[in-house]
Amino acid sequence: MSITTWRRVEEGQSVRDVTYARVDEVLGWPLGTSARVIDDPDYTPMASEVVKGARFSKAPLSSDALRQAIQNATIATAPGLTGAQIQELQERAIEELRRQGLLPRD
Repeated sequence: MSITTWRRVEEGQSVRDVTYARVDEVLGWPLGTSARVIDDPDYTPMASEVVKGARFSKAPLSSDALRQAIQNATIATAPGLTGAQIQELQERAIEELRRQGLLPRD
């Protein structure tokens, strides 16, 4: 990539889509990250998940955090449910995620 093209990217001037793909590649970002930065100036890209063939994974969501998220969403969308119904919903969602291998068993 030429210095002129790079300058255009840094200044937010129009460049070809393939240029943004090259920027993603050079910075080690997943494809499309540059376009997302342009579309959402508040977005902060993270370091690539791929480093020399290794993959990083995010820490799994804790059961307690998931229960809280389900409770908040349920109260916001179905305020007529009882506490017992919300708790049952929490437990069923957690068990389903465990069954699918998306949440570790405690």
